Amino acid sequence: MRGRRRTARRRRPRLEIKIVDEAQGRYRAYIERVGEITTIKILGGHAAIKRHLGPGPEFPHQDSLTARLVIAEIVAGEAARLVMERKYRTSGDLDGPAFYAEHLLYLEKYLPRCHRMMSVDSGDAANQ
Repeated sequence: MRGRRRTARRRRPRLEIKIVDEAQGRYRAYIERVGEITTIKILGGHAAIKRHLGPGPEFPHQDSLTARLVIAEIVAGEAARLVMERKYRTSGDLDGPAFYAEHLLYLEKYLPRCHRMMSVDSGDAANQ
């Protein structure tokens, strides 16, 4: 391999999304990291989400378009939070308004992607 440089491949982080039959007050999701796997756990017991998913643990309406779009909103918000946490590990790096503005920038970036991913033909025309 003379004359060639090896470039390290950037591995994409492994991300999983799970709906769990839990509620934790005002939080709609929480993030769990195990090794290289990051899991966004959607709290199916949260009042604002439960009505779109149906009762747990089965969450019978989770594949409806409405539920999938709510999930997309939550995932985009959590992804934006992950980026901000990684970028600003210590408090004091940004003031409140600047932090919020940058968080919204990432949310704006991820939300259309999450909506596209989650709104692909859900197969449930009645809930569209």
